[in-house]
Amino acid sequence: MFAEILSGSIPPRIQLLAILGSLLLLGVIIQLIRHEKLKEGYSIIWFLVGLAMVTFSTLAGLLDIFARGVGISYSPAALFLILTGGLIMLSIHFSVLVSKHDQRFRELAQEVALLRAEFERKSPARKYPHERQLLPPERTTQAEQQPLSVRYPG
Repeated sequence: MFAEILSGSIPPRIQLLAILGSLLLLGVIIQLIRHEKLKEGYSIIWFLVGLAMVTFSTLAGLLDIFARGVGISYSPAALFLILTGGLIMLSIHFSVLVSKHDQRFRELAQEVALLRAEFERKSPARKYPHERQLLPPERTTQAEQQPLSVRYPG
């Protein structure tokens, strides 16, 4: 049984490319996690997809068993099925996040509109607190004439 898992029907060159590609993917995922460029929720999904790719490309017999189980006659194509499944999981996850953030943005916009209306009702002289009275051109200071990128670096 174990010998069947280790030996598969994948041509050696394709298996080597699959191993290198999946190790590269897993390495990139690990680097992104280490440098905190990838959040925990996304890293788990990506790490599992990368780990599955490495496992199935290394253990070609296991890939053959999986491919036969899902009805794929060419085993390397099963690697693409695994990768596609992972990408679909990520797409669903991102869709849920976008929906949640869209609802939150809508709530925040409504809250800002209510606060702005209340502010305008209480102080009719100025519409928004961040507006300031501009000095006449002859009284404008040199700092105010410079572009924002010069006055406020960053």
